[in-house]
Amino acid sequence: MIDWTRAAELRDEIGADVFPEVLTMFLGDTEEAIGRMMQQGASEHALHDIKGSAMTVGFAELAGLCQQGESDAARGQAHAVDVTALDRSFCAARAYFLQEMAARLQVAMPGS
Repeated sequence: MIDWTRAAELRDEIGADVFPEVLTMFLGDTEEAIGRMMQQGASEHALHDIKGSAMTVGFAELAGLCQQGESDAARGQAHAVDVTALDRSFCAARAYFLQEMAARLQVAMPGS
């Protein structure tokens, strides 16, 4: 579900003090993008954007689902993308990531 090695690499690249801010932006942007897709349907562009961000932060399962959806959309099959499955994956990964982040990355969200 989570590529903790990639998440740790990002933390090291940008700094532990900036990591929570980047994560907060990723979580908010991804939640909004999935919400739009649930209302308007999936698009290759939106799936590509989420995939790239998810890979950067370490949300491996979500990135994989977006990769598959992006491929489907590129073949004209955007209607076949299960946006509900994307949302479930994102919600589960977000909860798990936030629960484990302090222990695995030695980083905490502000106010935690």
